[in-house]
Amino acid sequence: MKMSKGWKQFERTLLVLLVLLLFALTGPLRLRSGGGEQSRVTALRTGWYQLSDGGRKEIQLPVRMEASGEGSIELWNDSLRPEDAGKVLSVGGVQYGPEVWLGETLLYRYKDNAFPKNDQMKGKLWADITLPQETGTEPLRLIYTQTGAGELIIEAPELGSRQEITGRHLQKVSVSLVIVVCMQCLGVISLCIYLYMRRQGIREERFLDVSLFLLVCGFWCLTDSGIYQMYGKNTALGSVLSFYAFMLMSIPMLHFVRNTLKKESGVVVNLWIAALYLNALIQGLLNKMYGIPFIRMLVVTHLLLFSGVLCMIFLLWREYRIEKNLQSGLCLYAFSVLGLSGVTALVLYWAFRIYWYEAVFQFGILIYIALMFWGLICKVTEDIRFRMEQRICERMSTEDRLTGMKNRKAFEKYLQDCARDVEGVKDAELIFIQMEDLREFNDTYGMSVGDESVIGTAGCVKRAGALAGEGVRCFRVSGNEFAAVMTGQDGGETFEKLLVQEVCRYNGMVTGRGRLHLSCGSSSLRKQDGSRRTVSDWMACVNQNLQKNRDSMRGGGRDDV
Repeated sequence: MKMSKGWKQFERTLLVLLVLLLFALTGPLRLRSGGGEQSRVTALRTGWYQLSDGGRKEIQLPVRMEASGEGSIELWNDSLRPEDAGKVLSVGGVQYGPEVWLGETLLYRYKDNAFPKNDQMKGKLWADITLPQETGTEPLRLIYTQTGAGELIIEAPELGSRQEITGRHLQKVSVSLVIVVCMQCLGVISLCIYLYMRRQGIREERFLDVSLFLLVCGFWCLTDSGIYQMYGKNTALGSVLSFYAFMLMSIPMLHFVRNTLKKESGVVVNLWIAALYLNALIQGLLNKMYGIPFIRMLVVTHLLLFSGVLCMIFLLWREYRIEKNLQSGLCLYAFSVLGLSGVTALVLYWAFRIYWYEAVFQFGILIYIALMFWGLICKVTEDIRFRMEQRICERMSTEDRLTGMKNRKAFEKYLQDCARDVEGVKDAELIFIQMEDLREFNDTYGMSVGDESVIGTAGCVKRAGALAGEGVRCFRVSGNEFAAVMTGQDGGETFEKLLVQEVCRYNGMVTGRGRLHLSCGSSSLRKQDGSRRTVSDWMACVNQNLQKNRDSMRGGGRDDV
């Protein structure tokens, strides 16, 4: 299955827009801070009791309890005081549908918002209740309901100011929040690396894959957390987007794997990418048309992701067994860690209903990305080193070592570019400069004096080109021949006059045996009728004019420069 370039560009653009949409719609967390005096957070562990058959049974929290035959547990507490009015009572166990009463006044009863949640999602929430003015005059009563078999784990409620209760909640999820921040930072760094490398002409799409995965994954971790559900903005919408993010966040890393493996393995990866898109589309339609909650279809996404990870592990193992390269090896280890953490999180989620499963999966994702990122950095570092060596070799192949000027290879390429109007050249002037008597210099005074004369000529040509203005390129095309190409200039006369001045200045500073004698010839790229010359015709015309000038000098027509 070969994906077209247009579809790839559309898909990546879609994922980028999805990331921007996710953060734009949900907005940042709104940590509500209420008034009230500051106080220490107190865990109400003691003072709890149950009423049964007219008797009172003292209970200390936390405790594991079996629900009564009616499926509920009632706990009473008389330890609240009037000065506790205005404080916040934070009660856990939302998955047990708690009711909080003060005497005959109902203070709290859990209700789903527009997005239904299962017990695993509710288990990450807290019920924060601001105590009324009547606090201390009536007993506090908690009612928990167990709909299925098994024990209820009842934690001790906490009492304190709103700021301190909020701080306590943040402290409980601090590990997950740190992981989310690390994901977002790595995502931004990866995106910056991708943009910088693209600006340098190095296209490494896998940095973009890593960036998109981390940004979407960080968004999912945030919106799936209890902190967002408690203090976030538009939590119902955020939960819907969180499910879509969870269903689609693996796609960028599948692109990463496809760009790492051989082409024949890309067919299988493309099938999994299509399956993830199809899963998100079908679940969205079922939810919209038939009102089926996303939470009931979550098991399909879990099975799809789990089987996809196993498939990627098999493909990477097969390639690593053959190639034994660093890239496929690190990817194999990374997907193995991801698979292990994912299985552990699923067991905690479905079997044991342990509500910190997300921290296990998030930590696995962080290790997974660290391995992938390390392998990518090593690969890119090797590519950059190779490209630098290649550029150095290319520069050396187009540079004259004696003078530091561009050589004949670079000269001929530049003439071709001018003739094809590659750089928007409308007209150009080509000037040939030839050293006279270089062979006699070498024979009479030695090669070192001849080299000094060549270097002196190169300096005169380069200085004249610099004084002539922008659009002048200078070359050494052979042992005693130099060339200058002027674009956007009025002609070669200006350059020749400047060259004469530079040669005269140079000859005034050297002895007689090192004096320079140069001949010049020039011609325009365009003929008098406005048509362009071919490169061969252009060079032939310049050589013809150069020869005429040399013949004129020998005949006494004019002195050389």
